Amino acid sequence: FDAVEICANAGYLMDQFISPKTNKRTDKYGGSLENRLRFPLETIDLMRSKLGDFVLGYRISGDDFVPGSNTYKEKAVVAEELSENLDYYNVTGGWHETKTPQLTMDVPEGCFTYLAENIKKRVNIPIFASNRINTPELAEHVLMAGKADAVCMGRALIADPYLPAKAKKGELRDIMNCIGCNQGCFDNVFRMMPITCLRNARAGNEARTVLKPLKKKKKIMVIGSGPGGLEAARVAGMRGHNVHIFEKDDKIGGLLNIIWVPPGRNEFKRMIENYTYWIQKYGIQTHLKTNVTIEKVKQFQPDVVFYAAGSLPVVPPIKGIGNSNVFWANDVFSGDAPVGKNNVIIGGGATGIELAIYISKFGSLSREAFDFLTFYDALEPDVALKMLHEGKNKVTVLEKLPKLGSALGKTTKWVLLDKCDMLGVKMITSVDITEIGDDYINYIDAGERDQIINDIDYVYYATGVVPNDKLADQIKKLNTIDMQKIGDARKPETVMEAVSRGYKVGNKV
Repeated sequence: FDAVEICANAGYLMDQFISPKTNKRTDKYGGSLENRLRFPLETIDLMRSKLGDFVLGYRISGDDFVPGSNTYKEKAVVAEELSENLDYYNVTGGWHETKTPQLTMDVPEGCFTYLAENIKKRVNIPIFASNRINTPELAEHVLMAGKADAVCMGRALIADPYLPAKAKKGELRDIMNCIGCNQGCFDNVFRMMPITCLRNARAGNEARTVLKPLKKKKKIMVIGSGPGGLEAARVAGMRGHNVHIFEKDDKIGGLLNIIWVPPGRNEFKRMIENYTYWIQKYGIQTHLKTNVTIEKVKQFQPDVVFYAAGSLPVVPPIKGIGNSNVFWANDVFSGDAPVGKNNVIIGGGATGIELAIYISKFGSLSREAFDFLTFYDALEPDVALKMLHEGKNKVTVLEKLPKLGSALGKTTKWVLLDKCDMLGVKMITSVDITEIGDDYINYIDAGERDQIINDIDYVYYATGVVPNDKLADQIKKLNTIDMQKIGDARKPETVMEAVSRGYKVGNKV
């Protein structure tokens, strides 16, 4: 190893000694800041005596983000007091117990670099900035702005282990960027499962997913351009196959064009940008605004079909579900459904919860408008802040299961549910919806009581999907074409599952 780093952040032992919230000792290791620093100082001094000139670093929470604990002001003082026998600081965000999200996708890129800059002003050793630094461009900006002397990347190197080498060569568009989803890394860690990655299907499976050399070039027809289809096309194209993507819409991406719309999910858009580049790089042909029929398949005469035509919504069998005021959740994200002042969402899974946040804030002041109005003193900051964060529209989520967000990962679920709570979204579980009217909805609650919500404008259902596999059945009957199903067209899957399947299919053919 080239260095030893003391992990003294996130509310671990060192942090607990330093924090007045957790250190309640009455001996020489508790009470005053001097006493609370005694244990970490003694540890650092002992390690230095054993290490000699070997590099010794210290990972520090720049702000605990926990009420009653140390803020960025106290942590700058702490850093100054501990720095004498250290070679560098690695500055991160808060504790695991904080209610301020640290790692999720809705944390803006480089959001916590101000903490590194704050400590850098107080000490004379190198400062490393951490958390949500996932692109070379952002890393370079942090360094040029003088916020830190170096940057740390973790998840970004899981998504693309070759990021530094590609950046050095100027191959920035070829980098498979981390999007901060946590689905294959932190969520798996909390489930005691091996690390994988939504972006990088090889992560954790490198030995079993080596790119196979091409034995025979084949003509491949990819039907649908969602994440699974795009990944299969990328891998097959990279290996040298003749790949053609057929997409019914006027742009590639499939559901990715919907997924990135909710607040804090815009990094999914980066996947579309990546795949657009790879399509060009590997000479993959795209046929947009093309509705594929069985006749089209016969005419094209492919050797292989990657069937990635996505899914269709499950329409719940509820009286009134066909009313003119009822819409599929995804139609809101695509802009094809209206938003009212009083809305009800049927389904409290990931889509329903994200829709609740989106609808609640629909029409709120944008961040750009907030910056402009407060910069020019055109609006009082407190008024503008309220307009930025307030929930503009009333939303009620009705879920038949006892719990909400059952499919959401542990690192993301609490963030979304907290956000719903702060926006005033009403969430009701264990319900049985009996009727949707023109301006009301009836349901039976967990106590078997009849309930009604009146004066509603619109109802949206987010009750799952089923494979869009009608054409797949027709292709299968031909018995002349090797067909592989991918993503929701095979079975309802997460983006990570679809990408993983896409890689395997693209590498197998």
